[in-house]
Amino acid sequence: LLLTAMAVVREREVGTLEQLLVSPLSAGELMLGKTLPVAGIAMVQLALVTAVALLWFDVPLRGSPLALLLAAGLFILAGLSLGL
Repeated sequence: LLLTAMAVVREREVGTLEQLLVSPLSAGELMLGKTLPVAGIAMVQLALVTAVALLWFDVPLRGSPLALLLAAGLFILAGLSLGL
């Protein structure tokens, strides 16, 4: 949540937000460009935390790993969209 908000704030502070706004990018493309990299980082963190939980702490994974991935992905995107 903070990473996406900070990315936009940083663009404004550096003075490049105006350049982005006058570029031929649509608002949706700009939001995707700010959201998807952070979502990728969050998915890598999810994989690492899940691996540590399974391998180090012997937490059993009950249910579908695909359902976990989809639910976590939706949660991550929803949380990141609040930061924009």
